[in-house]
Amino acid sequence: MQSPASATPRAAMPAAALIAGLVAAAALAALPAQAFVIDPRTYGPCLGAARCSIGPAVLSAMPEGASFAQQIDAARGNVRGLGIAHDPGNGFNEAELQGPVGEGAEQRGGEGIRIDFAVPQRIGSVILAHLFHPGSVAGDATERAIIRGYSGETALGTISVSSREDGSIAASGPLEQAQLVSAEAGVIYLKHPFPGAALTRIEFTAAAVAAGDTSDYSLARIDGARLPAQ
Repeated sequence: MQSPASATPRAAMPAAALIAGLVAAAALAALPAQAFVIDPRTYGPCLGAARCSIGPAVLSAMPEGASFAQQIDAARGNVRGLGIAHDPGNGFNEAELQGPVGEGAEQRGGEGIRIDFAVPQRIGSVILAHLFHPGSVAGDATERAIIRGYSGETALGTISVSSREDGSIAASGPLEQAQLVSAEAGVIYLKHPFPGAALTRIEFTAAAVAAGDTSDYSLARIDGARLPAQ
């Protein structure tokens, strides 16, 4: 695993405007024609489904019986992200990607988004939303996103991301940079996760917590491109 990535806070701006700026910057990078983008403009057909395709990406909702849903927080900038609708046995969870909670949580696992690529892809960036720091929502634990990358059956490492109350980010694993976009909306931008690697699969889950509220967030955007032919 690589050393912790640099984490840079940004000045306060409306979260939706900051995300739009990041998206525009990504477009200027002139990704190849084989590029893919998963965000609110493209994941609409996935909502309510357990499995769907967007370009070269095949998305699967985890665990079995779950389906895709959209999380939106009107009180925090109307930022939207892809989450999970799932009934753990006591009623449907909110439309977010929730980690397990309670005794044996690590073994049970929680909700997740799995993305498979028939043709290996290089990930350009990821934007996480609704990943709040402790204290921003009453009763919330430290929310932590877990991202795992694979090439075939070979694990390429694990990225762990959470935000702190002082506006900084705790980020570790193989990525170039983690940047706080909006503490209010829990938006974090990740540049070049698994840099240079050709991924056939990427998985998004949330960390387990022993007690209290769950660790949860949503996937606002992921983009990438097929590696050029050698």
